[in-house]
Amino acid sequence: MPGIGRGISPFLKRNLASAVAPNAFILSWYNALSVKPSAALTSALNDLTAGMNTDGDWTELDFFALAAGMETQEQALRPLKTTGSATMTNFDNGGGGLVWSVNGWAANTLDVIRTGYNLSTNSVKYTLNSAFIGFYGNTRANTETSASVFSVYYTVDALTQYQSDLIRTTDGTSVTVNCPPLNIDTSGFNSSISKSKTNGNANFPYYIGLKRTGAAASIAFINGSNSSNNTSPSSLIPVGEIPFMGILNNDIATPAQDWTGMESGYGRAGLIGSGSVSQDNTGSRLNTFFTARGLSPYV
Repeated sequence: MPGIGRGISPFLKRNLASAVAPNAFILSWYNALSVKPSAALTSALNDLTAGMNTDGDWTELDFFALAAGMETQEQALRPLKTTGSATMTNFDNGGGGLVWSVNGWAANTLDVIRTGYNLSTNSVKYTLNSAFIGFYGNTRANTETSASVFSVYYTVDALTQYQSDLIRTTDGTSVTVNCPPLNIDTSGFNSSISKSKTNGNANFPYYIGLKRTGAAASIAFINGSNSSNNTSPSSLIPVGEIPFMGILNNDIATPAQDWTGMESGYGRAGLIGSGSVSQDNTGSRLNTFFTARGLSPYV
């Protein structure tokens, strides 16, 4: 047909030429968005997810949410992969809701990001004896002392409140990371790993988590390195919608549920899956993604 394409503006032509198609791993996420990501972000996400698939980690994940490096809050609230709800909720628990930026979600001690993922009902790869929780965060205050992430506390049935000291921001200031039980009693950990600061106390990226690889084999990790090992037996899979940043206080007797927000810092990314997920490979892939998006990686 003569004349076809003559009316396309140079601006539109440039944008059509620079468009990047989403790969199969992010296609559902991409199609659901009202505002599509830029070519640069789409390309970075393609590289990230394809790399995770090559490593064998993508297929072992139930849940993967990415907040830092995104371009809109809508993108940050929709997990790239989940067996739970398609979108997360920025839950106003008294602080007006968490503020999102390219750095991720900024904790305010009160509000939480509700994942729409329940470990007891939505878990597929996450099982009693094979489980992985990973949290990529970033400090934003010199006085930061703790970071409660992916936490489920049972307040009535006398189960241990699971927490591990996994990271030290300075010689004198420890960051307590409260993680879900991963079917283990983390009180047996000897978590004394220390990381030196390279870019200031208020800007320290870190990747932390817990991992179970057998009925009596668990580790805590920071930045790809095991900080401690645990041989306590599996006990249970916690019940309740697990928050990305913060704690679900699950009172079994009531059964009331209330929430506690993460104390400080940014939440960049969260992963839940089987014990086959590699903290080294996922951490490296996330570092590459964040670097491409202009954010500092962990060291």
